[in-house]
Amino acid sequence: FSPVKMAQPAVSKQANITKEGFLKRQGKRGVAWNLRYFILTEGSLHYYKDQNSPAPSETLELKDAIIENPTKLVKKKNSFSVQCGPNTLVLSAESPEKTKLWVDAITNSIVRPPCSPPQRVIAKKKGAVYSSQSAVTDKAASSGIGKKIIREFTPETTLTLLDDLKKFITEAYGPQKAKEVENIIYKVAIKVAMLYKNKYIAVEEFGPTKRPVLSLWSCFLDGCEMKWTRDIDFLSQLIHMSHRSLDLLLRPHLSPRTMVKLNDLMEFIGSLQTLETFFEEKYAPITENIAQTLRSMWDTELSAEDKISILKNQITPEVKTGRYTDPGMYVP
Repeated sequence: FSPVKMAQPAVSKQANITKEGFLKRQGKRGVAWNLRYFILTEGSLHYYKDQNSPAPSETLELKDAIIENPTKLVKKKNSFSVQCGPNTLVLSAESPEKTKLWVDAITNSIVRPPCSPPQRVIAKKKGAVYSSQSAVTDKAASSGIGKKIIREFTPETTLTLLDDLKKFITEAYGPQKAKEVENIIYKVAIKVAMLYKNKYIAVEEFGPTKRPVLSLWSCFLDGCEMKWTRDIDFLSQLIHMSHRSLDLLLRPHLSPRTMVKLNDLMEFIGSLQTLETFFEEKYAPITENIAQTLRSMWDTELSAEDKISILKNQITPEVKTGRYTDPGMYVP
């Protein structure tokens, strides 16, 4: 499995990012492992020297690619190979869970047409004062005192929602995973608050995220209150649609490392496995509590204008294709 330098493929179009993050790549001599930043588009896998590189070092066209577990030949945990003709990349993720996510995502991309490398938007530098504030908030968001301060300024309904989500993840996936999710949520929330406070981002810029988020909200409540209408696959797609709109908004402002953490979080929450587990009977009390909180927020915090807008513009699945009636949004 010695990787061979690949020629740039004749790709056909610009694509949306379906997954990105850090992986270790086996060197050409099969000894060293180098940390590289990977971006998966519809039918191509691009890798960069680091998260701030504007152009990829190589691009692999995934048509007819073969994905294997090379553990017999490679003594590296969580490794897998992506082979397309004579070209092979041997890669390693941080954990078995992340390895599975990458393998599944690449497998789903094999049947899609190849794409050009994405136009990367690197987070804007915002000066020494902002960088200093950001460093402080990073530490505060993951500390006990910092979380206490954040919670003092967060609406009670939102805190209840987060506490129930943490309880579910703790029971289903363990306290370590719950703490990881909580830290990411707090970190991203405080960074967005900083962006707004320092006028780097305006409330109006969140407009494109409203439709998929409100459609997700409505669909989730319907699925909780009327079980026969529950469509887990559709819920998953709505989460990914909401994620995509949020990604487009925040990518110019947040660091690639923070975006990777946010993407991992949304991928976890929106996975079919997580949603199916969430709706298992043994977690029904937690599910019901979350539904009650969301219903209360819907009734008391959502404007009449937004409720009317949902009735007119709610995103719905197409029975024949399984896609969406909104052609303006891409769903991976």
